[in-house]
Amino acid sequence: MTKTNMKKKRKKSNTVIIERDNHNISRKQIDEDALKVLYRLKNKGYLGYLVGGCVRDMLLGLTPKDFDVVTDAHPNKIKRIFGNCFLIGRRFRLAHIVYGKNIIETSTFRREPDKDEDNDELYQHHDNTFGTPEEDAIRRDFTINAIYYSIHDFSLIDYVDGMKDMNKRIIQTIGNPAIRFQEDPVRMIRAIRFASKLDFKIEPKTYKAIVKYAEEILKSPPSRLYEDISKLFLCSTSAPAFDYLYKTKLIKYIIPEIYEFLDESQKHRDLFFSYLEGLDKKRPKFDGQEHALNYGILFYPLFLTMQSKIKESHPETQNYEIAKQVINTFAAHFKMPKKIFYQIVNAYDMQKRFNIGNTNKNFVKEKFTIREDFPLAFAIYKVDLLVNPGMPDYTKMWEDVCKKHPPVPEEKRRRKSNFKNRRPRNNNRKFTDKKPAQNK
Repeated sequence: MTKTNMKKKRKKSNTVIIERDNHNISRKQIDEDALKVLYRLKNKGYLGYLVGGCVRDMLLGLTPKDFDVVTDAHPNKIKRIFGNCFLIGRRFRLAHIVYGKNIIETSTFRREPDKDEDNDELYQHHDNTFGTPEEDAIRRDFTINAIYYSIHDFSLIDYVDGMKDMNKRIIQTIGNPAIRFQEDPVRMIRAIRFASKLDFKIEPKTYKAIVKYAEEILKSPPSRLYEDISKLFLCSTSAPAFDYLYKTKLIKYIIPEIYEFLDESQKHRDLFFSYLEGLDKKRPKFDGQEHALNYGILFYPLFLTMQSKIKESHPETQNYEIAKQVINTFAAHFKMPKKIFYQIVNAYDMQKRFNIGNTNKNFVKEKFTIREDFPLAFAIYKVDLLVNPGMPDYTKMWEDVCKKHPPVPEEKRRRKSNFKNRRPRNNNRKFTDKKPAQNK
């Protein structure tokens, strides 16, 4: 991002307004449905701003995934303005304005709760109350996520020096990082995700606070942690993200088995990060198995290491059982969906067959490629080839077989087999409307 020429017009002590001529965001970059929401709010006499990741990404020349709108209109008023609006949330009502498959999330400006409205504990159990735009900015996590785009004059409004940090390419909390991370420990993972995704540096005080308060992450619900860990794989930046997790020791409290594996030797660290780098470089596109691939690669170095140890003393042990042993602790703690768990286990077990299929004439390749988990297993095999260039490469052969005999969902295969094996229908049965005689 080129440094923005900030011709400043001071509104309040810490507020900077950047006029349209001095920033690179154009309405052409903004989603049409988001513009509809902003203009309707404006026409009804309310403030309408874009905020968060969409503004940040547009400033960096990236395409935002979604567009978040904030306004001074309260949720019930938003619902009256938009007939296609649905209110969600218990702690704080959010408006989802629906345009077909596109949802524009719209919220009311919030502020931090007063001390007498909440308890003395730092960890947030309650959400915030309605506030002003400046109060809304101060309660956000990082400075680069608190820049507002106004539809009224197309200016940027910066209450927290977010533009300075954008130009410096650093991740910095709004306020004291020690307090902010104790309020919501998941912010530590978010800081790492943004630094990895955007190729920014974490500001020194913020980084030291992550190291100091890493154990606080145990206070976060496993469901939230699972969701945010899964986001680390987005944008093909999992290797730098998990490097941050290891160096800050966050991984020690989130996934202890991976921390122990990494801390055991440099060889383990090299193996682990080589697979994540391979995933970042060669990520196949297929729907429905993204999480299975991400976690499959994450635990694959642990599987290979455990496999070699167990096979030395107990060669009869099945790969399937070793795979379950590797992933079971993580899956149980984070309540990983069973479908993803067994997809990974099956994919690990299938790896040995990619080489057997070329050497064993009795092996039926067609029955292998039609398996529902074949795309996942094949993706792991490709990453394995990238990490180990000396391995025999049978990719072309399997791609040719897969074209002729593509994977079939397990349910369809079962239906076909049940249809073939079911008993023939008895067409000679006679139906009658007469009721059966009742015994007197």
